Amino acid sequence: MMTPDDPAVEQASRLAAGQSLDESVLRELDPQVARGLQRLADMHLGINPNASIGASWGHLHQLDFVARGGFGDVYRAYDPTLERTVALKLRRDDLPVVISSGRDLLAEARRLARIRHPHVLAVHGASYHNGRAGIWADWIDGETLQQYLLHATPSAAELLRWGRELASALAAIHEAGLVHGDIKASNVMRDLRGHLVLMDFGAGFASDGEGAVLGGATPRYLAPEVLKGGAATAAIDVYALGVLLHWLGAGRFPERGAVAANIRPRQLRALLRTLLASEPEARPTSQALTEQLQRLELAPLRRARRIALLTTVTALLAISVVSTLAYQRARSEHAQTQNALEHADTTNRFLTDLIERASAGALGPNASLRDLLDAAPAMVHERFAARPGDRSRLLHLLSEVEYSLSNDQMAARLAAQAGDAALADDPGADNTLMRVGDALRLSVYLDESATSLQALQHVLERARGEQRSPQLLAYLEFCLLEVDYAQSIAQSSPQVQQRLIDRVQRLLAQPALVDPGVASLLWRRRSNLEVVGADFEAALVSAGKSVALAEAVYGDEHPRTATSRSVLGWLLLSLDHADQAEQLFRRSIAMHEAKVGRRSRVVVDYLVGLAYTLHVKGERAEALQLAREAHPVSVELYGPLHRNTIDAALTLGQTQMANALSSETAELLSALRAALHAAGKHQNRQYLQVLELLASARLARGDVDQALQWVEECAAVGTRALGAQNSLTRRCGRLAAALRIAIERNNVPRDLDALLNADAG
Repeated sequence: MMTPDDPAVEQASRLAAGQSLDESVLRELDPQVARGLQRLADMHLGINPNASIGASWGHLHQLDFVARGGFGDVYRAYDPTLERTVALKLRRDDLPVVISSGRDLLAEARRLARIRHPHVLAVHGASYHNGRAGIWADWIDGETLQQYLLHATPSAAELLRWGRELASALAAIHEAGLVHGDIKASNVMRDLRGHLVLMDFGAGFASDGEGAVLGGATPRYLAPEVLKGGAATAAIDVYALGVLLHWLGAGRFPERGAVAANIRPRQLRALLRTLLASEPEARPTSQALTEQLQRLELAPLRRARRIALLTTVTALLAISVVSTLAYQRARSEHAQTQNALEHADTTNRFLTDLIERASAGALGPNASLRDLLDAAPAMVHERFAARPGDRSRLLHLLSEVEYSLSNDQMAARLAAQAGDAALADDPGADNTLMRVGDALRLSVYLDESATSLQALQHVLERARGEQRSPQLLAYLEFCLLEVDYAQSIAQSSPQVQQRLIDRVQRLLAQPALVDPGVASLLWRRRSNLEVVGADFEAALVSAGKSVALAEAVYGDEHPRTATSRSVLGWLLLSLDHADQAEQLFRRSIAMHEAKVGRRSRVVVDYLVGLAYTLHVKGERAEALQLAREAHPVSVELYGPLHRNTIDAALTLGQTQMANALSSETAELLSALRAALHAAGKHQNRQYLQVLELLASARLARGDVDQALQWVEECAAVGTRALGAQNSLTRRCGRLAAALRIAIERNNVPRDLDALLNADAG
């Protein structure tokens, strides 16, 4: 029986008064009574979670209780400095036992701060307020794997991807000299995109120090050596990951190291046996495990490689036959048609030989389509050295493929070689003039648009004077349009825009002479021109027609279809249809990622579009995450100064600015501006956009003089390159004037839009 002076009654009274439990007293109580009081404290906190800390902690506000863990309470909070929602973890002040310094919350923060990895929770700070230590980190919208398993089961593909993500996270942790120490389902978040983030280092330790004893981990995940009282090393994390993957794949924990037969794929079962080995030395390192899981994840793609390559042969052959016969349909004499089919047969044999060379291992055991395309031109020149006609046709075909894959410069070089071969074969043939037109059309990607425009005008005039076929004249007109478009689109004057639209319209008015694939590109060009003219509604209609034609000609997953669909997505965003744009980008990412992987050109372009869409919608955290993912991949795939990479950099800069990361933005765009200037690519619209965003970042940091320098350069370059009436030029001019006035008045805001608003007022 307990008396009023009983310490347990005193502790219960403290709870009733809204106070926390006294740890020193709890340690002296009967363990069962202490546990009962602790459960009451937990219930009290669940009912009124902010009772002990109020509505704020330090500079963080709007605290909402989320969950209670073994060492800390987790809150959703708002960080006004970063202007974002964060996760706040506060050390529990009512624990019945003393927590060792190795598992202190601030020690956890120091461990987390040593790691930067996309699948490890990013910590932003740590401090001590209101009598409680705490850390704050990224807020992850999603659910823990433990919550996920209550309503869903991962597929085999998801299981492999999740395993690889967590293994790569462990590799980063172990490389930093740390051991996580508590891998389990409740410590892993699944975000809204289905990717995993590893959290909670509360049981962790440095691998060179505290590994002798481990007392804070979860028993079902503990490695055998720990249960036997042995030393805990990085191998315990690998074992725990094996337990977690077993539970995810089989729906139950492993028994005495045995692996369930229902885990798929079969190779994963064999790998899990090594992860669950009783001896730590028999388990792979986290880095080796990452590589093994990546191989398993890519195995279906490797198995499908030969099928994909053979499918590519079929597709390339179809392009060859269709383009040749489309050109010949107005000249359909039997001999000419038979000749076209013979050319197609030559193409077929060459591509089949190329595939066989890859299959025989001459290009390596894991030869990709990229490897085949890199090897193909040399094979063409070698095999058809004495047959310039066949050499021209095959080089033209490879040029078309590279162009479809956005490898513009390679496409231009191959087109030039195809033109030279055609001239060597039959200088006066219509087909030769088509090849020459192609070479001149693509030469704009080698910075030769001015000379190409004059040369194409000469070729077209010659063809008209010789009364060549309507098909050839239409094709040369298309090539001329492409060069004129590339050279003139940045100028944005009404006269230039109208000239280009007239060219597009003339070609679209001749459907019998224009291939549907070309028509799709023409509608896309028209859409772009209408955007420059600020006619977004008309541009949306044109983009829709471009998508419909591309889907009909190339299929839903072709790169050219993807490009048209991306234009449509950006237009939806421009017309305030952000939800539709988000749906389009997400659906497109899912479709292409399953086929070509996430680190592909088509997917990274969609990621940039989705990141900017989420930025517009105010979903700052995910927008920044996607932009950070997309930009380095774009640099790797396109190169640092490609137009798509610049768009990715601008999107990253915008999302960083929205997350109060102006210093990072200034660093990124300063380097980009210098590189563009050094490469002579500073006379276009994108360069002006870089300057304006760079000025915005400098102004946000208080670097007023540098901000003025960049908006003044923006106005000067815009006047020279785009004309004084261009909208970007005018905006930069207004910004420069408004900033000079604000400097004189000693009243400079930290935002460019605020500067313009103040100027307008």
